[in-house]
Amino acid sequence: MEEISAVMTRSMQLLQ
Repeated sequence: MEEISAVMTRSMQLLQ
């Protein structure tokens, strides 16, 4: 599930 974690992290960075 590393891919999902990476996607969520990038999504949060983009939102910021």
